[in-house]
Amino acid sequence: MRQGRCEVPGYQAVDTALDQAASRLTPAFQNRALEAGWPEEAAARLRMVRTEHGTLALDYTGDKSEAEDLEYGTTSSGPRPILTTFVKPEGRQMMRQAMLESMDGFHDQIQRLFS
Repeated sequence: MRQGRCEVPGYQAVDTALDQAASRLTPAFQNRALEAGWPEEAAARLRMVRTEHGTLALDYTGDKSEAEDLEYGTTSSGPRPILTTFVKPEGRQMMRQAMLESMDGFHDQIQRLFS
């Protein structure tokens, strides 16, 4: 799901900022999955990643149907949602904070590039 690094310095800074935000958000998603009742090994497969379109997305490195069954439930087990947490104001604030912290590094890199 991740795209390779761009060779243009300004874009490299954007890639780095997105990678930093993803690494900050991954543990938050994993912890939320544990709190929702996901098995440890399933929660550990969740990753926030930078996409080829320059955005962040949640990725699951295991069988996608396993994640769907945990998130939405099955006929034999109820849902254990994690995604809804991050559309609530508290979750959106956490994501915004991770992006802002990453953008501080982006700003520093761009300043060095043009100084």
